[in-house]
Amino acid sequence: NTLWNGGILNGVPILNNGIDVPQVWSPVATATPLSALPAWPANARARVMRPYRNFMFALDVTVTSGGVSQRFPHRVKWSHPADPGTVPVSWDSSDDTKDAGEFDLDGAGHVIDALPLRQSLIIYKENSTYVGTLSGNGLVFAFQQLFSNSGMLSADCAVEIDGSHVVLTSNDVIRHDGASIVSVLDKSTRRWVFKNID
Repeated sequence: NTLWNGGILNGVPILNNGIDVPQVWSPVATATPLSALPAWPANARARVMRPYRNFMFALDVTVTSGGVSQRFPHRVKWSHPADPGTVPVSWDSSDDTKDAGEFDLDGAGHVIDALPLRQSLIIYKENSTYVGTLSGNGLVFAFQQLFSNSGMLSADCAVEIDGSHVVLTSNDVIRHDGASIVSVLDKSTRRWVFKNID
């Protein structure tokens, strides 16, 4: 019953199920088995992984140490940028020679998913939305809250259409351009959707 996620980074498929070490398929051929993502910390798992530019992002991370697992549901972790046709060579946020990093977003609710929008990465929590942009400073990425009262119901509940995201939230279907939100359902349709949704 595990939902797979991931994406294509520099032409290389990276797949994740939140239980196993993330997998890479390279070269892409029916005779090539998946293998563990190089440089990924063996004691870490991520609920969702998404590519953005030449970085790979891991969301809602769990780390196991000494047989004890600790979940960081607000954590956004990113890799060192990968060269074309390759996967990241580091996820080590403590290595000052690399651009890998991690950041815990404020507020209640877990990180659910992320999707690029123009030059930014939109990160959805359960009840809020953040934007991540390349900052050019020591953190590499800067994160700022975009909406304080609108998030995403579950992973894979957003799609980009004509420079906007259409998102299924916990109580509506909205469209936003990174600045303003518009509901795309009238009241009766909204009631019907959330009354009948499984």
